[in-house]
Amino acid sequence: MAVNERTLQILAILARKGFASVRELSEACGVSVMTIRRDLKQLDQAGRLRRTYGGASLPEPLVAPAAAGRGEAAGGLSAANSVAATSVAILAGRVDVIITPSVDPPVDRLLIDQARRAGIPIIAESTPFDGSHAPVVAVDNFAGAAELGRWAARFALEHFAGRAAVLDLTSPLVHAQERSRGFLSGLRETLPEAQLVLSLHVEATEQTTYQLALAALGVHPEINIVFGVNDIRALGALRACEERGVPRDALLVVAFGLEGETSRQALRRESHLRAGLAMFPEIVGPTCIEAAVAAYRREPLPVQLITPHAVLTSANLSDFYTAGANAGFNWQTAQAKLALPLPCDFNGQTARIRSRLPQRLGFIIPFGEHEWYRNLAACMEAYAGRLGIEFEAVDAALLRQESIAALQGQIARTAANLVQPGEVVILDSSPINTLLAEELAAQQGITVITNSRAAYEVLRKSAGLTLVLTGGVVQQTGDALIGRTAEVALRELRADKLFLGATGISLGFGLSCSNLNEVPIKQAMLQAAREIILLVDHTRFDQEDIGQIAPIATLQRLVTDNTLPSGLWLGLSELGIRIDFATVEP
Repeated sequence: MAVNERTLQILAILARKGFASVRELSEACGVSVMTIRRDLKQLDQAGRLRRTYGGASLPEPLVAPAAAGRGEAAGGLSAANSVAATSVAILAGRVDVIITPSVDPPVDRLLIDQARRAGIPIIAESTPFDGSHAPVVAVDNFAGAAELGRWAARFALEHFAGRAAVLDLTSPLVHAQERSRGFLSGLRETLPEAQLVLSLHVEATEQTTYQLALAALGVHPEINIVFGVNDIRALGALRACEERGVPRDALLVVAFGLEGETSRQALRRESHLRAGLAMFPEIVGPTCIEAAVAAYRREPLPVQLITPHAVLTSANLSDFYTAGANAGFNWQTAQAKLALPLPCDFNGQTARIRSRLPQRLGFIIPFGEHEWYRNLAACMEAYAGRLGIEFEAVDAALLRQESIAALQGQIARTAANLVQPGEVVILDSSPINTLLAEELAAQQGITVITNSRAAYEVLRKSAGLTLVLTGGVVQQTGDALIGRTAEVALRELRADKLFLGATGISLGFGLSCSNLNEVPIKQAMLQAAREIILLVDHTRFDQEDIGQIAPIATLQRLVTDNTLPSGLWLGLSELGIRIDFATVEP
């Protein structure tokens, strides 16, 4: 592959994934690791990417270790999204139009192909599809975030004497990157010296965001503005501010989204969250339905249907969202102040005079735990109902969670078969080890050492085994017992096997976890065991979370499901690490 071709390939991979390791880029481009390192050095010097530990990322925002992307299984379909592909197949057979955000390039290609063959139009929500002319219904992420950044700059001038030190809580997704860049751009229009202290690509959970934000605020006390690319990240940061006791007048949290009542309540109660960029699911939902109706009728639609946004604070929140007994969305204000991309029939009065309405519309929900998607689906269903159209939503994330839970059960059963009578084993506090504890509960003559309250509860009534609880500090959030007491106890114990859980495993960064507080206790367990066995499912492959537990060569064995990326498989094999694949039951 020529240098120019290779450059394009590298940048394309980073644009899609946000981060890629040196080994991954080497395999994708068919050249040596040395060649890739040389390419990355040149591209970094040219400002086209940023070199990071073990790989590279897009130049801005900066990427923390938690930013690593997921590997792809054979055939190009991300194993983590295989259930999303199943949801595509479920809907494609029984709906007239599919509404969905872009999920993952291989899944998108599957969706486009299946829909084209079935003659089913697609309406993209939030993010467009590569290789498709499907209309996209979305807020202007950059413009909206820039407006929020300008608001934050005015706030900083008034309350912080113009000082702005930003913690950016983002993700590798394209629309999240647009929001992060837009916010900084708007902020720096007024405050050119505004500093981006740290940008973290955070998993889409409030708990993970809270943990990372708590750590970031401890390491960087100069941070006085936190930007969350969605509500979950902003609310996680809000929890961290409150736990750390940061004075309300010393730090500002702003959110892109205002997706549901949780964030709106935070605005009403005068917390650190002072402003949010409202995306209005009450408008986006009906717009998606109207776009789907037009697509079904083969009426022309623009490629982009840009939905309105507004910066809301406690002062103007009630203009759009009323509280109390008559809580709800104020459509009169919305129609008076905002420009809608398509006319919407909010009373369903014109539905009966329309011809050729679709009978059934389908919506693929990628992240059902997000208030945005819950509210959006509810708004779509209500509006479709007023038009006399059936509506079906498929929660791809829920299906995926159920699939992963089943895989973890199989991994736990496979691991239990490795325990021999008379052995001493350590179980850490990972969820997969709770399942392993259930498998070990009936065994006779073994000793189990654990710092997991959940595993202890499973095993404490098992008469046939000896159970040792490490003691330690009880975490308020989480299952683990941690701290010096537990670590000292482990120094005086020896085990035949340690069954270890991790939230990340990569060749470059090794074994990692998202909770920094658990790193020392896991490291103490490594010292106490003769054989280290890692139990992870495929969602943890090629992930690099914030806390490094140990280099990958520390392992003797890996028990996982059968979707191990070829590059990681080869690297583990070269290190002499034995791999056991769980038998997945149909």
